[in-house]
Amino acid sequence: MATTVLETAFHSSNGSNGNQNSLNIVRSQPSNHARRLCCFAQGVTCAIVFKVFFDAFITVGDAAFDIYISQTFFRSFHRKWGAVSIVVILLPGITCTFAQFIQYNLSSHGEHTSWYRNISLKGCGKVLLTLFFYPLWVLILGYQALTQIPDPKMMVHVKAWEGLMESSWMFLIQLVVFQCRPPIGHGMLFGVVHVPYGSFWFRVAGIVLSFCCFLYTVTEYHILLDGEISQPRRQLMLAPFFTINFLFRCLTLSLFWVYWKEPTAVVCIFLYLTNMWITKLALRPKITDRTNQQLTFCCIAGGIISQLTPALALFYGQTANKKTINYFYKKNIRINNFLLLVIFTGLVLHLNLDPDNHSLLNRNTFLGCHNTDLSYTRDEFGIYFDNLFREVNSTTSSMTFFGKNWTVRAATSAECTRNFTDEYRSQYLVAADCQPDQSPVEMFNMVAVPVIYTLGIISILTSFSTFDMR
Repeated sequence: MATTVLETAFHSSNGSNGNQNSLNIVRSQPSNHARRLCCFAQGVTCAIVFKVFFDAFITVGDAAFDIYISQTFFRSFHRKWGAVSIVVILLPGITCTFAQFIQYNLSSHGEHTSWYRNISLKGCGKVLLTLFFYPLWVLILGYQALTQIPDPKMMVHVKAWEGLMESSWMFLIQLVVFQCRPPIGHGMLFGVVHVPYGSFWFRVAGIVLSFCCFLYTVTEYHILLDGEISQPRRQLMLAPFFTINFLFRCLTLSLFWVYWKEPTAVVCIFLYLTNMWITKLALRPKITDRTNQQLTFCCIAGGIISQLTPALALFYGQTANKKTINYFYKKNIRINNFLLLVIFTGLVLHLNLDPDNHSLLNRNTFLGCHNTDLSYTRDEFGIYFDNLFREVNSTTSSMTFFGKNWTVRAATSAECTRNFTDEYRSQYLVAADCQPDQSPVEMFNMVAVPVIYTLGIISILTSFSTFDMR
């Protein structure tokens, strides 16, 4: 039997003050009879190899797909959302860079204001690597886990920022774009294979992929905060809890962005500050029984990741006890849900007090209807420039999709990214024509209102769950 042992050593950087626990991986000397797995480091198991390769594949694949999605946003004239998606893609790298600065401070022997004096040329390269080539940094950590220290906790924690920040927010962005201007044109897979309604299915696939990457990461992150790295059965048990909370928040915020557009940024900023405060509350010494030295990092990162899901941001190597995690989840869910439901009620009142404003109500393609006695508006078409709107103002037609009649419009010159024939020309869904005596707000009241309130109530009920931690 191999005698190599991985000892998880908890240490306090301030001596005996009971500070936040950190995980240090210490390798004992292997015996002469210990067997190595292939060319990997002593102690590396098949489970570790699979974990490293699987997480690396998810990180690189999701990042590459998100970059391509951002490109499609610009090509289809979603310039604002394209710019926002680039910022979202850089968020994990920005977080890792911020963590690098904290590590330089910790290595400066108490001189916390002189990190720039301690940073070397190699350190500068490391900072640039984490900032702009975040997936490559995950691959390097995975390589180190296989060839040096056979424990992928550091890689998993760094990789978690991709799912908690990038995948979650890309899911929200794609959800907003899909509701306000859903494409229905034909697509070419790899530029060769024609896919009927490929543009539509591409958007659906992007939303599903972002959701799956997020769900895998957030359940994995919860287990990581318990000092473990891979428990698939436990992740499956955690999935309903995080799914309900995530869908409620994303669907609610997406409706704010579709109907209110840019002013919704005020709501997000308010939620960001609120979640920073909740994170700070949860990491108080009387809750954690420890002193958290990286509280600023945790609050800044927590304001981002815990807007869309109850996830407690902690610095590398730190764990959360049962008291801390349950306190945070309860506070995070109840406060965020209360605020979102109050704001959503304001949206419901706003739309119902102006039930004939088809320009406002039909910003959501699936929850509105167009009054045939009125002309189309730019908001109904999801177009923001008069010259482009005039190009397609009279191009609406009907088509059958999934056995239902839909109203579509032709793409503008800015939205046409390829020289397809008229048969394969890009098209976009617009709100269907209203039935006799139907108001544009009816679908919103029949679908959005019960769905959001039901999800909100179920989400609040999940706050009564209790999670066991080590």
